[in-house]
Amino acid sequence: MAASDSSPRKSVVTQSNGLEEGQLTMLMNEMNALLRGGPTTYVPDEERVRYVPDMTSPLKLLCGNRYEHFEPTAERVRQDGHTLQVFVWTGCTYVAE
Repeated sequence: MAASDSSPRKSVVTQSNGLEEGQLTMLMNEMNALLRGGPTTYVPDEERVRYVPDMTSPLKLLCGNRYEHFEPTAERVRQDGHTLQVFVWTGCTYVAE
């Protein structure tokens, strides 16, 4: 069995509706969410402000060999001219081999 690679990789967003960011046609410069909490090793600061297609569903980010889970809140913040809904980190799960 090969040694597990724990280095951070590009994250992929999956929500309960099954969509991934790459499948969306919406302009990605319309940032609408701020991810708060969790390890910065897997979700660095520069990836925490992002576009989220469904603001009412939990967010699941694929980061390397794990998923980081975030839940939407009612809190909103203003940052760089955008109103962002805050999603809080609730934990992680690992990808099955």
